Parts: sequence; structure tokens; C-alpha cells
Amino acid sequence: MPVGGEYVRNFICPHCDCKTPIQERASAGDEFGNFIHVGMCQNVDCRKYIVFVYESNQNFNQAIPSGNTIPLKLVHHYPTKEGTTHESIPLNIADSYKEGVRCMNVNAHKGATLLFRRALQEICEDKGAKQDKKLNEQIDEIIPPDLSEMAHEVRNWGNIGGHTDDIIKDVKPDDSKQMKELLDMMFQYLYIMPWKVQQSRDKRSGNS
Repeated sequence: MPVGGEYVRNFICPHCDCKTPIQERASAGDEFGNFIHVGMCQNVDCRKYIVFVYESNQNFNQAIPSGNTIPLKLVHHYPTKEGTTHESIPLNIADSYKEGVRCMNVNAHKGATLLFRRALQEICEDKGAKQDKKLNEQIDEIIPPDLSEMAHEVRNWGNIGGHTDDIIKDVKPDDSKQMKELLDMMFQYLYIMPWKVQQSRDKRSGNS
């Protein structure tokens, strides 16, 4: 059956983290347009199954004319790749970040942007920003100048995800992905690199 749209043929496997072709092993659809595709990762060291759930306007109980391509929209896949954080990142920040990644995995990109914005505000407050200030003021107060532009981008996308706006109606997958990548870079500079430096110092001084 010819399918298109978001039908997955190449995918970053949540089991082995490799980008690999997905071999279809089974598929089924119903009269409500729901379509399930069971695929196998083609990485020889993995070969595990992934289940993809799609939606469409097609009644799959009816005969499909030969040559027709059915557009599918990916709704969910299982298992999903969970967001991971370094041990140096405070638990409340890590929780907001991970929940944002879970939203991304189910295409809830507005929710992802809101949670990533929340993680940003928690970073600012963890670094000493006053809680009674607005987020843009917290960023300017706490975040180093070379990271503040990055932080304001995360804040701006979070604002878009949380408001009905006549100019920008929706948040696209690439938008939430960019927010995640910006937060990943902030984690590196504000938490992970200082943690590694301190670990090295402790090792040299015999404190670890």
C-alpha cells in the first residue's frame, strides 16, 4: 500500500540511538483513519521493534484504488527516547526538561516550548535571580552575556507556545527541537563544564 506524509522509513531508533532504515513487519488500519505500523530497526546489533501510530482521513476498511498514495500523520511511537540530563543539573530543572522532551515525542510542541521555558526560568532562579522579576529581567541579571541571547530565544519561543497570536498560529517540530538544543548548550556551559572542572580539581587534590 503506497503511503506518504510522515510515514517513517528512516528513524533514530530509541533502542540503539542509530539512524537506520525501519523494516516494516506488520501494519493495520481501521475505519476511523487510525493506522499502526510495526517496524524493526535494521541495525544488526539492535533488531528491536518500534510501534508507530498514525492518523489519516482514509477509511482503511474500504478498498484503496490502485496507485493512490495515502498521506499519514505520525501521532506517536513506542518506545520513545527519553530526555536525559547530567547529574550536575538540579532535579527540578531536569524534570521540566525531560517532560518537555516527552511532549516533543508525542508531537505536543506547544507543551514542549512551555516546559522548556519553565526549565529556563528554573535555571535563572537556581543561579540566583530574584523570583519576583520577569523572566527577561532574570536572564539579563544572571545569564552571562555570551549566553543571554540564546536564553532570550528560548524565552521568546516559550511565549509563543503559551499565547494565541495572530501572526504565529502554531509551534512547529523544528521550533521545539531548536529550543531543546539551546537548553542543551546552556546546560553544558552553566552546569556540566563547571562540574567537570571541579571534579578534575578534586581529583588532583585527592578529595574524590
